[in-house]
Amino acid sequence: MTNLDQLAVMWSQVDALAPDLLRPIETKDQYQHALEVVDELMTRVNEPGGAHSLESLLGILIDRVAAYEESILPVRDKKPAGVLAYLMEDRELTQSALAAATGIDQSTISKLLSEERPFSAGHARTLSNYFNIDAGVFL
Repeated sequence: MTNLDQLAVMWSQVDALAPDLLRPIETKDQYQHALEVVDELMTRVNEPGGAHSLESLLGILIDRVAAYEESILPVRDKKPAGVLAYLMEDRELTQSALAAATGIDQSTISKLLSEERPFSAGHARTLSNYFNIDAGVFL
């Protein structure tokens, strides 16, 4: 049976140590911090003989990151050009920078953004790998 009195004491200690990790993510700064902590937790959890007791915290934080990403990413029924424009703006990428990073010509990126050209499966695959999102958002 759960001892709620003891849990309340322990929870206040956990909340004092990591208040930003247990609440919903609402800002870019909180999001960036959460990503850094996820990386550190993954390293620790995957160490041989590591602190596996942190696995549940990692799971909670991954869920919070996913919820934030879902809240800020354009809805799935938006046009692929809008999704790409949003992702570029969010990461402060120019067309030239994206072209250099992905190997897609800058002129092609321009045409994709202006909807003068449809996204091919190759474009979707390349962009999804670069942005680390599902390729379906571009198709």
